Amino acid sequence: ALQILSAGGLGRGDYLKRAVGRLASRYKYNWIVFGEGNSGTMEYQSYPEVTSAHILSIPETDAVVNEIRKYKLQLILENQCLGHSENTIKAHPDWAEGGDNTSLCPRHPQVKKFLAGQFDELIRRYQPRYILIGGDEVYSLGRNSLCKGISPAELIAEHVNWCHDYLKKKNVETIIWHDMFLESG
Repeated sequence: ALQILSAGGLGRGDYLKRAVGRLASRYKYNWIVFGEGNSGTMEYQSYPEVTSAHILSIPETDAVVNEIRKYKLQLILENQCLGHSENTIKAHPDWAEGGDNTSLCPRHPQVKKFLAGQFDELIRRYQPRYILIGGDEVYSLGRNSLCKGISPAELIAEHVNWCHDYLKKKNVETIIWHDMFLESG
């Protein structure tokens, strides 16, 4: 699988569409990871406050997803659900875990409601088989009042299980980066 992002201004919709064609035909990739919603790279109709200078509009995202499907590539949508959430935290600073201001608090009740809304929107728009929930590079767990004294391993497991259970009810499989399992264990 190859991950493509819309970061740094290079990854605008037209560029990404051309890249998908090249990757599928020239390099024979058959899986593509695309997204990263909470870092502000994909627009959500239900959460317009989560944005960045490099955000792909809904029509741009739709066009890239259609291009991925045109080449019969397996789409894995990525929606960062714990770390890499700087733009969500800019819009909702009280949802931060603390420390580096890139991690959402996994026990904040509004975070779960927010993530459920994002998952529902992604599922409604794209009917994915897989959603990559991120989970990587989350270094500030256990620092705010809701999580203080709880081990990072317990917080990560609790959060991953919640995401998995939610997505399973929607017939979507969960994928996660593994580094925090190695580091928190």
